[in-house]
Amino acid sequence: MANQAPPEAFAVQEDRHIDENHPYDGSGLAPRTCTDLPCMVVFLMCMLGMVCMTVYAYREGDHRRLTHGYNYRGELCGVDKKVRDKPLVYWCASGRMLESGAPAALDLDFPACVEKCPHDDTVNMACLGVEQVKVQESGEEPFITRRTVVTQSTVSQSSYPCKEFGGLYCLPHMSALGLPKDGALMRSLTDSSGPLGTPWARVTAAAGGLYRCRFLVAGCLVVAVVLGYGYLLLLRTHAEPLVKTTLLMLVVLLLVMGVYFMAGSVLRGGALEGWEARNCLFREMDQAAARGISVAVGILSFVLGLALLICACAAQEQILTALDCVEAACECIFSMPSLLVQPLLEGIWRICMAAVLISGFTSLLSTATMKANYLDIKGERVGGLTWSLSFSDEQRAMVAYFVLGGIWLLELSGALSQFVLSYSVVLWYYTPKPKGLGPNSPLIRGFVVGVIFHLGTLALGALLTCLLRPAHVLFGSLAQQVGPESKNPLCGAIAKCLSCCIERYQKYLQHLSGHAYIDVCISSASFCTAAQNSADFLAHEGGKVSALSGACFVACLAGVLGIGAVVGLLCYYCLAFSWQWAADDSPHYVANVHFVALATASLAASIAACFTLLVNHAADTLIYVFAWNKRHAHNTVQKYAPDSLADMTEYRPISKPGSTTGKQSGVLGAFGSMFQSKWKKSSEEEEHVVGPPERTLST
Repeated sequence: MANQAPPEAFAVQEDRHIDENHPYDGSGLAPRTCTDLPCMVVFLMCMLGMVCMTVYAYREGDHRRLTHGYNYRGELCGVDKKVRDKPLVYWCASGRMLESGAPAALDLDFPACVEKCPHDDTVNMACLGVEQVKVQESGEEPFITRRTVVTQSTVSQSSYPCKEFGGLYCLPHMSALGLPKDGALMRSLTDSSGPLGTPWARVTAAAGGLYRCRFLVAGCLVVAVVLGYGYLLLLRTHAEPLVKTTLLMLVVLLLVMGVYFMAGSVLRGGALEGWEARNCLFREMDQAAARGISVAVGILSFVLGLALLICACAAQEQILTALDCVEAACECIFSMPSLLVQPLLEGIWRICMAAVLISGFTSLLSTATMKANYLDIKGERVGGLTWSLSFSDEQRAMVAYFVLGGIWLLELSGALSQFVLSYSVVLWYYTPKPKGLGPNSPLIRGFVVGVIFHLGTLALGALLTCLLRPAHVLFGSLAQQVGPESKNPLCGAIAKCLSCCIERYQKYLQHLSGHAYIDVCISSASFCTAAQNSADFLAHEGGKVSALSGACFVACLAGVLGIGAVVGLLCYYCLAFSWQWAADDSPHYVANVHFVALATASLAASIAACFTLLVNHAADTLIYVFAWNKRHAHNTVQKYAPDSLADMTEYRPISKPGSTTGKQSGVLGAFGSMFQSKWKKSSEEEEHVVGPPERTLST
């Protein structure tokens, strides 16, 4: 229960700021009450819907629809009973054969399942012949019955050279005939209207590739965990060179990527052919599209590299401030060993949750049903001759619902992690020095409190912070450049141009941030109330507290991007240069290497965020609870605050009044010492500070 101060404790209000052991120092945590119950109900209903969709997807879906082709009857090659021994899709020739031995065109409407791909023109393939249509009419005008009979027969046809592609398809191998490999036949298959170039085909190929190399992706994520711990250890001992080296590495990587992808615009002859052979984009799409995307990626990478370089040079002061915060956060983290387990547990949880969500998503995609296609044959519209996978409107809505629900669940995981971390840091801070190993089982205690009492608050906070994250990144950064103290002329000019938007952001949206979770830990308030309380509290404190809040963002961003880039490049290298995934005829072939590498880098960055945000949120919580402690009983800060935090904030205790000074001069003396501190407050603020605390906390 909360301790209420007796009246005699406030007889002389300044005593609690002078007394180094005053009991009303803001320590402990408020009594718990369930908060934001309506949002909790909405979230649980959303999760129930996702569970129902997952059950439906596993019952009705089949992952093999994403990794196997199908013939014109809608049978999955190598899966369905009739074609179980024929795993490859083959397109018969249409029309005459050219003198070179290549067909003039391919019959794209009637793919067939075959046991193996023909390597020359000596194999007789069973293909559909030209259909015969007979229309019979009976009855008299105006009651006429028309009966259309379409007869199809299988005929023997000479093969053409093919090469197995990804263990799924037999694609024309024109190089064996001395023809360009990206000729008209390949373009007819891979362009936007071909069977391998449609959006559905590209999505299924990407999802199937991710599924085939799932063990490689899991190994890369283990590497991300190891790099996360390494980054934490180096932050503790060599923070400045680590952050600056990581930023420099990212700048160089982006610039080199930009130059590499733009090189195709200037290379000619053999150099251009070698560049195209090494560029995986030319394996995934036609030549014109690959060149256009390469140029776009190159320009984007080069511009991002220049932008990161400019921002890093302009933010040197913020980087140095962040390093001071990192030192204080690392002192807390490494003196409480249980916190070192938290990012590992969160990383494992995220990996498991991502695996479940990806499995559910791919299963949901595989629920597409086979529907008959309609063809115009000699003026008659005939259905049922060919079949293809298609989505209904309900299935599309389920996919969208599942994606949005998955994002909300991932955001809630991050919010719960922040709450547990804040809970642990508050308990550690209010452990008197020397702190030893800190409080007992802080992670378990914080998790139980967060799930039982504040699940609705965390769900609401996760939803709002996710929606407002772009606004926080843009306007939050520009808001710091408003005013004459701005040291970046360019950002200051942009901030002035957007002053109206920044003003609205500061008034209505700025307080809806992760700082609310710290106030929820202390006061057990709802999210919106805690967000407003924390914003008002930080604004009231001002000075160093306001400046240091969120200062570790630069160091954390560098770690997330650096680890994500390293793991993404590792995955790309393994996919691009390993026969198991790079060879066209391998059953584990990954067609869309860039998609898999980007997805792996994103997952690795998510795991890296577990480690870097540990430092960021620990620093923010320490600064917040330090200001909370200072506001309740100024001189008790010496009892709790670590030395690195006190030095960083330039904390100075209030001097005790002299023996010859009366009560009033004691008050003035206390005020005088506070005015000499770096954190100067107005007299009105000081009167508010020395007033009795509105709420105190119990252990």
